[in-house]
Amino acid sequence: MLFNSVEFFVFLVVVLAGHRVIAGPWRGWWLLAASLLFYAYWNVACLPLLAGMVAISHFGALAMAQQSDERRRRRLLVAVILANLAILALFKYVDFAFAVLADAVGWVMPDWIRQARAALIGQFSLPLGISFFTFQVIAYTVDVYRREFPPQHRLDKTLLFISYFPHLVAGPIMRARELLPQLPGRVCLDRPTLASAFSLMTLGLFKKVVVADSLATLSDPYFANPTGVLADAWAATIAFSFQIYADFSGYTDLAMGISLLFGIKLVQNFDQPYLKTNITDFWRAWHMSLSRWFRDYFYIPLGGSQEGRWRFYLNLVLTMTVVGLWHGANYTFLVWGAYHGMLLVGHKVIRDRSWRLPLPAPVKAVTVFILVALGWVFFRSPDMATATQILGQAWSGERGAATLALAPLVMVPLVIVADYLSLSDKLPRHFQQIRKFVPLVLLVLIFLLGSGKSNQFIYFEF
Repeated sequence: MLFNSVEFFVFLVVVLAGHRVIAGPWRGWWLLAASLLFYAYWNVACLPLLAGMVAISHFGALAMAQQSDERRRRRLLVAVILANLAILALFKYVDFAFAVLADAVGWVMPDWIRQARAALIGQFSLPLGISFFTFQVIAYTVDVYRREFPPQHRLDKTLLFISYFPHLVAGPIMRARELLPQLPGRVCLDRPTLASAFSLMTLGLFKKVVVADSLATLSDPYFANPTGVLADAWAATIAFSFQIYADFSGYTDLAMGISLLFGIKLVQNFDQPYLKTNITDFWRAWHMSLSRWFRDYFYIPLGGSQEGRWRFYLNLVLTMTVVGLWHGANYTFLVWGAYHGMLLVGHKVIRDRSWRLPLPAPVKAVTVFILVALGWVFFRSPDMATATQILGQAWSGERGAATLALAPLVMVPLVIVADYLSLSDKLPRHFQQIRKFVPLVLLVLIFLLGSGKSNQFIYFEF
């Protein structure tokens, strides 16, 4: 049930109607039932997995809260984290781990491990959203351990916090203290809130069905079969760079807008990242909830920047490499993460030594975009051979006109302008009146330029 599908909007209307009519504690049960139905629509067999991981964290957090002995509390924390990570690894990383071992030392997966894994997970594909809700249950458990948030005593409330359907599949990743106090939402919505919800939902739909899906018609064929032409390599790379931004930020805009209809505010996940003038600011503006999660639950516990310069650099590279691995079990994601780690280290070195070139901000922004776009080649390619082939073509491919249809690239300035007019809080006064009409213009463009197909969001694969 995709956000950009007719059946989802029918589902949303029914859930909103029930949410408005049902009062008291039953409203939470209604929203929980709707969220579980939303997830079951994809694969009902994965519901016990979701509920089981929530139960592990819920009861683990309760047990920690009842313990005064710090060693026992720490053991419980480690047990809960390892249990959830083991489930994630079983579905997502076991095959890749043995592929790495086979490449490194020639050790293939023993038959008994393959048979045991098959017996445990059967023919399941990767459960939808498992990477996201695994991080949410871990964050909840750690926050309780750190005494930053009290444990929930009712399992249904913890389950609703994790499974709340607008953010279940692809975030943003929320802290318990940010979302739980808002659940199950409210119905007294004012006109500004409804206007904001409509604006975010139309912007998100525009980004997905007009921009991202159009750019996919350029990037997808090329990454499946690179042409060898230099212009094609750059066109497809730029197309995918804006495709993934429009696709993922479009999902987030939709999730935020839908949540406002329930009286719930989700955290911001994007802040015009391609306009940033250094790679550090890019990561402060791209998938912000994931960056924050890794900062608080991985990077800082490693020592952050407090253990000396070289340890600081190592922590950056290690953190970003794991960020890459979180996205997928493939060498391409590992290299993409490590690449960004090295870019971050490079920026820190330049900043610390005051090697600052007096370049205009637009030149810096374009430079950062090119570096990020080259990284997307690893992210998008099915394997390292394809990635290195495309990067080689971007440097020394055949000269001449592009063989790809470049018309979809007209979507690039469209999404930049739509973002600016819809989201910027620094618009000049004479643009403020224009801003009111942006959602209506985007709605017209959706009907005129949308393909009419319900294509899956990219981050649903993670």
